[in-house]
Amino acid sequence: MKGKDVLLVAGGLGLAPLRSLINNILAARKEFGKVTIMYGTKSPSEILFDYEFPRWREAFDFRMTVDRGDEKWKGNVGVVTTLFKGFGVDAEKTVAAVCGPPIMYKFVAKELEALKIPDKNIYMSLERRMECGLGKCCHCGIGSKLVCVDGPVFTLEEIRQIKEAI
Repeated sequence: MKGKDVLLVAGGLGLAPLRSLINNILAARKEFGKVTIMYGTKSPSEILFDYEFPRWREAFDFRMTVDRGDEKWKGNVGVVTTLFKGFGVDAEKTVAAVCGPPIMYKFVAKELEALKIPDKNIYMSLERRMECGLGKCCHCGIGSKLVCVDGPVFTLEEIRQIKEAI
C-alpha cells in the first residue's frame, strides 16, 4: 500500500481489524498518498474508538455514518455506501481495504467497481467466517480455500472466483 492512495471501508465491528492498519499508516503517514476512512455503524451508541477520531481526522479524510441517528447525532445517516456519494479516486493509484458485516461486502464491492478500482487492489477480510482458526473444523471453507488458513484477507479478484465468498 505504500506509495498509494488508500481507501478503508469499515462497517460496525469491522473497524477493529482495520484499526491496526489505520494506526500503521498514521505512523508512516508520509509513505502514503491520500487516505480516506469510511466508517459506518448501526447507531451512535455502537461507535468504536471514537477517542481515535481526532487524530484520524487530522491526518486523513474521515467520513462516518450511522444507520439510525438519535436526538444528539448531527452526522450522516444511512448505510456506509452513502459515504461514496460524490467520492472520487485515482483508480489505478488506489488500494482499498474492507472489513465489516457480510451483507456490506456486495454493496461496497459495487461502489468500488463504479470507482474503477482494480479487483486486485481491493482487499477484503473474511475473518467473520472463521471458527476454529486452525483449519481443523473446515467451517470457514469457501470453495477450495479455508479462510483461517488461506486468509483471512483476500483480494476481490480472488473472491470473485469463489461464488460463496460474498
